[in-house]
Amino acid sequence: MKFLKLFLLFGIGLHAISFSQTHTLYVYDAKKKTPLENAHIMHKQKMIGYTKADGSVEINHEIEEVMIHLLGYLETTFSISQSADTAFVVPSVYQMDDDIVVYAHGNQPDINNYKNSSAHLTLDQMLDNVDGVSMIQRGAFAWEPMIRGQDDQRINLMIDGMQVFKACVDKMDPVTSYVESDNLSKLIIDKSGSGVAENGNGNSTINLITKKPDFESFKLNVSTGVRYPDFYRVISTTSEVSSEQHSFRFSGSIKQADDFVAGGDSNISNSGFGKVNLNLAYRYRAGSGNTLDISYIFDDARDVGYPALLMDATRALANMLRVQYNWNEPGTNVSNTSLLIYANTIDHEMDDYERDVANRAVMRNMYMPMAGITKTAGAKLSRNLSIAEQPVSLFVDGYISKAFGDMMMISLFDIEDMYITNLGDIYTGSTRVGAKTNFLFSENVLLKLEESLEFNRVELTDKSSKSFFEGSYGKEVQPRARFLFSSSAHLTWLLNDRLSLSTKGIFSQRQANYIELYGHYIYNYVDGFFYDGNPFLKPETTLNSEINAQYQIAENAFSVSAYYKQIYNYISGMIDEDISNQFYQFKRYDNVGDAYLTGFEVRWLSNWTRSLTTDIRTAYTYAQNKTLDEPLPLIPPVHGSFLTSYSANTFSVSTTLEWAAQQQRIAEQTSIEDQTSGFAILNFEAGKTWGNKLETRLTINNILDQYYNQHTSIGNIPESGRSFMITLSYSL
Repeated sequence: MKFLKLFLLFGIGLHAISFSQTHTLYVYDAKKKTPLENAHIMHKQKMIGYTKADGSVEINHEIEEVMIHLLGYLETTFSISQSADTAFVVPSVYQMDDDIVVYAHGNQPDINNYKNSSAHLTLDQMLDNVDGVSMIQRGAFAWEPMIRGQDDQRINLMIDGMQVFKACVDKMDPVTSYVESDNLSKLIIDKSGSGVAENGNGNSTINLITKKPDFESFKLNVSTGVRYPDFYRVISTTSEVSSEQHSFRFSGSIKQADDFVAGGDSNISNSGFGKVNLNLAYRYRAGSGNTLDISYIFDDARDVGYPALLMDATRALANMLRVQYNWNEPGTNVSNTSLLIYANTIDHEMDDYERDVANRAVMRNMYMPMAGITKTAGAKLSRNLSIAEQPVSLFVDGYISKAFGDMMMISLFDIEDMYITNLGDIYTGSTRVGAKTNFLFSENVLLKLEESLEFNRVELTDKSSKSFFEGSYGKEVQPRARFLFSSSAHLTWLLNDRLSLSTKGIFSQRQANYIELYGHYIYNYVDGFFYDGNPFLKPETTLNSEINAQYQIAENAFSVSAYYKQIYNYISGMIDEDISNQFYQFKRYDNVGDAYLTGFEVRWLSNWTRSLTTDIRTAYTYAQNKTLDEPLPLIPPVHGSFLTSYSANTFSVSTTLEWAAQQQRIAEQTSIEDQTSGFAILNFEAGKTWGNKLETRLTINNILDQYYNQHTSIGNIPESGRSFMITLSYSL
């Protein structure tokens, strides 16, 4: 017993000696040479401390490199020596960018960043956790993202900067469904649309950035997960092998799910799905930091059930090829140049052969198999240079895309089948030039200016489709070609190293897309109408403004944003009285006048200790069709979340409270939506790492098994009830 006590005391003494082996790091302003307080010190993407008033922080002697982060200063990587060190960080308002970044892994101490810590969390779920972003849901698969009440044609959805167009006229295949979270590096979300130079217009933008090879000798990860009660199962693997100049990365996943169960043990039929995703990436590293990247994405979803729709997706197939070369030009005024070339095809098939077509309310007593395809090819050249010591970024890009869609009407009775062309060989072409620059008026005031000029051309080439529209409007249908201009100004003022204010204004023009112009007999599940395009639509004009305030100290970070968006010549469906009847209701797209959206987003991040953090978010959008004097449809009510997480060494646990208020503002003239009730649900997650190689994770969603639905759920399809998921991940 005495020996055991001595042994314990000896162990405690060794631990105390080891713990005391620290050294001091000082963080200073590089220009003023003054100490900086409350700088975040990171090691391997984990917070390890904050600097004191004298700029000092104690660092464990085993740590060799840290990342220094402080509002108003460039993020700095600093190598630690065995003695006291001083790190000088550069003040820069260039760091103040309002793009939301959702990291696939890791923990970033920034009010503009979010973290995905859950294994096998889908992109749909990741996006749904970002304030200002909501999802249109038709079932358990392929949700469609909305940003501040805007969806589809009024936002840009891209993959690694590539333009991708969905093939399904019923929006069963949003672009976000083709990238898996285990192959995602980050999501960049420009909610305001101020990035007009790079994005090409003033639309809100979601850009899915996939992982690239990183020249580590060898990496391998295998993970699997099972969820109950829908028996969702997934297996995925990623591997990487590289030499000094060549690096290859492969990722693949297989997913399968049965029908999901809503709260209260309510089974939702026709909601299962199956999916295979493959991603191949290659990087060649040349001299002077030049790189060549080649990537290929294959995604194949089959037997996807959509309980909110009339039919299900038989197959959704995507093939995407991307080649990008980046090079530096030392000794010139060009810092770097990038050339991107890409091509992609989306092929979509759907039918209602598994549905009771004889008793449904719409399109009764007939089957309606449908198919759609889009093919897109494009290129983009980007250059960052200095003109008279002024930083300038230039962009030139263009693409051409073809869309086709058709359907059959196969009667259950002895009636001749019908064939309809929904999208008749429609070509969309775009050529754009853009530029952005920064004017640094002082160390604390920065003005960003961005401009974009686009030539957009949409042409209908199918003769029968042209004949239909010419008969309907009594005019010859010509290609719709327009010059579209977009511009933004973003002013940022750093009052001190903790507080920043920013304001921005965006002007943009939008040409109607190919469905709004030339779509025919397209059923809209949101309002129950059949839609026809209008080849003579005027472009929309948008004025958008936003103000933002951010405050950050060692333990807390606050962000408040308020925005107002005015849309002129707003494009919406209007009832066609000439052909509508008591059985079938028809609309055609038209410029209905003006509409506006306004709202706010609030976020509070707090690090109570190095292990305990909270993240509180609230968002609200108010949208009104001024011409019809009614709310715009599918606008989510005020909603938010409260995340509490604890992480220590190899163990982590978190709880999330998600809530939404009742939505009573509904569109009654342009939609058939109804009021929805408020809800609050509680989720739980715990994870454990064993020996730095094996990770286990337990996730419990909707712990109280609430029966509820989002306001943006089509047909009031409920959310999943209580579910349990276990995931295992092994890495080499």
